[in-house]
Amino acid sequence: MAAHAHAADHTEPERLRIRELLDEPVFGGWTLLGGDDRSLDDELRWSIPLAHALNRTGSLSELAVFAEAHEVDHALAHIDDLARSGAAAVIVAGATGSLSRAPLPVVGVSRNIDFLTFSRLTGERVLSEEAHVRRYAMQVHDRIAALLHRGADLNSLIREVSAVSGLDAAILDTRSRVIAHGMGGTRQDKARKIALLQTHFAVSEQFNRNSLREERLYLASPHSTPVPLSPVSLVAWRIQMGPVAEGWLVLIPGVDHRAFPRHDLAQAKVLLEQSASIVATELVRQRSIVEAQERARGDFMQALVHGTYANKSELAARAEHHDFPLDSLYTVFVSHVGFGDSTTSEPEQAARKLSRLLPREGGYRTFATVLGGIIVAIRANPGARNPRGGGTGVKADAKEFAEAASAMLATELGEGAAVCYGSTALDPLAIRESYREARVALEVARSLGLRGGIPHDEIQAVSVLASIAGTSAGAQFVGRMLGPVRNHELAEELENTLSAYLGSGGNINETARRIHVHRNTMLSRIEKLSGLLGMDIRKPDHQFSLRLALQLDLLTAAQQRIAHEIAPPELYASGVRPH
Repeated sequence: MAAHAHAADHTEPERLRIRELLDEPVFGGWTLLGGDDRSLDDELRWSIPLAHALNRTGSLSELAVFAEAHEVDHALAHIDDLARSGAAAVIVAGATGSLSRAPLPVVGVSRNIDFLTFSRLTGERVLSEEAHVRRYAMQVHDRIAALLHRGADLNSLIREVSAVSGLDAAILDTRSRVIAHGMGGTRQDKARKIALLQTHFAVSEQFNRNSLREERLYLASPHSTPVPLSPVSLVAWRIQMGPVAEGWLVLIPGVDHRAFPRHDLAQAKVLLEQSASIVATELVRQRSIVEAQERARGDFMQALVHGTYANKSELAARAEHHDFPLDSLYTVFVSHVGFGDSTTSEPEQAARKLSRLLPREGGYRTFATVLGGIIVAIRANPGARNPRGGGTGVKADAKEFAEAASAMLATELGEGAAVCYGSTALDPLAIRESYREARVALEVARSLGLRGGIPHDEIQAVSVLASIAGTSAGAQFVGRMLGPVRNHELAEELENTLSAYLGSGGNINETARRIHVHRNTMLSRIEKLSGLLGMDIRKPDHQFSLRLALQLDLLTAAQQRIAHEIAPPELYASGVRPH
């Protein structure tokens, strides 16, 4: 089923209508001399005498022009001018006859009425309407705010909104999800209205451009011209705190309700406007709590992967606070926030989704956060408490989780995502080493353009080169192989060319396409590189040595960066696991 909507904007407050003013007893027996009778339902902001109206240079929109008995002929002669100025109506004292072709409503009232009487009644009614709205607004605000001050949650607030209005009510977040509601009816009725709301808000971008809208939603077959079935009217108000939109507050009068009567719509507008500011306060408060909890969890995980706990008592206390098990097996997974073509501005949301990925019974838990430009997840596997679980089960779960995480992050963060993970940590102290292995593997994966779930020991050369990286022998080898290029004035250009050439397996045409140069330019650079290095880089054995030097240099740089993050393993010096 698909949702279709017909919308009407209501961005201005409700005001006095012309017809309502004419219903005052003093205007008894008034006559519509000309114009459209339906225009008498237009809003009226104030009144103005004929002489001032004819001399006014601005718009007369929502103003009633009044002509006294001695001005009848003068008023009727300038009807077209008044219409062009946008006047809402012309009220003429003592006028009779018919003006069927008049371009705006012309109303005849008793000749005994003067402008002072007319303007006084107009002012009283306009101010009375505004005062009534303000009183109602204060009553609504006090009633809803009292709940907030007593510590009510969103569900309590929206149920109170529903009780005040006598209508179904719901709060939607900025992603069109119903996060709280006060809807009546059967469970099926509630589910149907929630689904209808979420479907409509998800597809209606136009809806988000106005603060108040009245909507007519229909369910119709997706395979035919929309045929109205079970129409539902609603009004919605955007919840906003400063420049930040927090979501929508919605009122639904019920199924098969044709439309909101004007008075009901005016009340709904006041109720929504007052309630939205209070709901926004609660949403901001809840978000602040969530953000504080996430920061605390992020600090806790940073201490875990960096090994920065002062002692095991501190770890045990904070682990208990975050419900982190200290008697599990652990695997650390990492991925770049900006991997591939990612332009995401919400890596924290991706981390939250990662923490809910692959839920299993029996104590499996995933803790995820963002540390710098890295998404880090720690998977707690209850294998340590299960004698039959064994290491095989832990590795199988890690592989499955990494692949699922890669697929999810590819959607959240852009095309392609490498999720690398370290070896199984047997206690919380070993989490530090699992993180280090995963980070080193991630640097290599990023350099090689790898995707998917990648265990650190699957990159075969890493474990071998890691033992050499950072040593004096490794540094001498890198300097001997790459030094001549790095000391050249065009070092960056030449090293990028060399890296691309080796990455393409020595294919000159492919390398030229990668770095966007002509084939002849590429040939020239090959000759220049060969001359600088004192070797023909087209030969496979020389290419192997150069690739080894580049990988060793990459690993050395990665280990140095990670070494600054990770503290020395002073915790658990006794080797005793905290309980």
